Amino acid sequence: MLKQVFSKMDADGDGTVDVEEMKRTAKSAKEAEELPLLFHFFDQNADGKLTYDEWVAGMNQIAPENTSLERELKDILQVLEGGAMAATMDANAENPVDDLDNMDDLDAMIAAEDESGNSALVAKAKAIFEALDTDGSGSLSKSELAAGLVADKDFGQLLVEAGTSSDPAEAMKALDLDGDDEVSWLEFELVVTSAAAAK
Repeated sequence: MLKQVFSKMDADGDGTVDVEEMKRTAKSAKEAEELPLLFHFFDQNADGKLTYDEWVAGMNQIAPENTSLERELKDILQVLEGGAMAATMDANAENPVDDLDNMDDLDAMIAAEDESGNSALVAKAKAIFEALDTDGSGSLSKSELAAGLVADKDFGQLLVEAGTSSDPAEAMKALDLDGDDEVSWLEFELVVTSAAAAK
């Protein structure tokens, strides 16, 4: 199914997927905004193109449970085939409780991963992130990141546990997925939870 979805995303048939092709899988306006971040996370060599191997590795990191991965892939196929919105509306009408399990956006995928065993790690990461965000902007600047690593030993330990260096410059490079010199909570959570899932 991973191969099938990748082939559907590859609209121009060149064997790779760019960010615009990946954005075609968005099931909501919110997800459309988040997908470029996810694309940068998947694009391990930062060449602006996802290979099939990068796609598989990325999907297995953010949705490590087979049931979660299969559900997400089915949802993506529905979007690419043009029937997602109608199918979602029908499912909501028939069984609204079951719809809570649908992986309908990136936040839901992360939430499902939390339930699979990373909830304590995510809670710890969230508490540290909020403490370091001294200006309340919802993201960490280079200076906030550096100050946090000096002042908060738990923060450095969390980065090491997630397989990221506790050196401020290296940490910024690893966490700033979209290269805007700010680390959002979504970027922070993606790096921390996916690294833990890969262990």
